[in-house]
Order: sequence, then C-alpha cells, then structure tokens
Amino acid sequence: MSGERFRGVVLFYDRDKGYGFLRRPTDGIKFFVGRAEADRVADFSTGDLVEFSLAPDGRTGKLKAVDLRLLAQARDRSAASRVFSAD
Repeated sequence: MSGERFRGVVLFYDRDKGYGFLRRPTDGIKFFVGRAEADRVADFSTGDLVEFSLAPDGRTGKLKAVDLRLLAQARDRSAASRVFSAD
C-alpha cells in the first residue's frame, strides 16, 4: 500500500484466539487485525481508537490492519471525540 494512515475503532479483539477487527468510522469498512500487530500495542481492547495502515493478507488476499498505534483508550471518550473531530 501507499503508506496511507487511517483511524478506526477496535470492534473486538480476542487475545486467546489472537485476532480481532477494526472499523473505519468514515465508511464502516472492517479490517482484520492479527496477534502479531495487536501485541505491539499495549492495552489494546474493544472501543479503543487506533491509527493503522493497510496491507494485503498473504493468506486471504484481503486488506488487513498493520502498524497499529493507539490514539485513545475506550475509557477516555473525551479524547476519542477530539481525535475524530480533528478529521
């Protein structure tokens, strides 16, 4: 991909199974996120706001979320609203 960055919300992440999904609020598209990417983000959990890039999944060929960066944790909703209002 071009290195373009996106913002999204963690829909869910199951640490035991090692996968989850993010959703871009701008268009509602969901993206897979695997353990290798999620484990790089401390306290990654449902409702968190993240920034990420997209890359093709070698197994499915679909786009997946990579290079995650935590922007705001779900319990900090005021920060979350500021992150998305800055777009």
